Amino acid sequence: MKRLIIAFAIAALPFAAQADDGQTVTVGGVAVNKIVKEITFNGSDVQLSFTDGTTQSADMATVNIAFGSTSGIKTVNQNRRQCVDDRIYNLSGQNVGKDKDKLPEGIYIINGKKQMIKR
Repeated sequence: MKRLIIAFAIAALPFAAQADDGQTVTVGGVAVNKIVKEITFNGSDVQLSFTDGTTQSADMATVNIAFGSTSGIKTVNQNRRQCVDDRIYNLSGQNVGKDKDKLPEGIYIINGKKQMIKR
């Protein structure tokens, strides 16, 4: 259960900077009217650093951070899926260059699709 709570807290951490006033923080069921700037973990305890410079420590099972509506991404247009550049990757996700002619035989990811190169 603690791993699940830690995973949720870590996943939520990047959104803390974007949450601004849409964030609701409770510790032990009591609302904290501050905005979390940073979260650090020490065993089963969590330390919350707030934008006003104060900190608060508590058992992570008693801390809840909820976020309001997002203001960044509105919709995802799947019809406009394009590669950002012409880099070629191996199946391990490593960038191997941009020129197909210089690659040895193998399977590569080119323009987001797997392609086999034979010589």
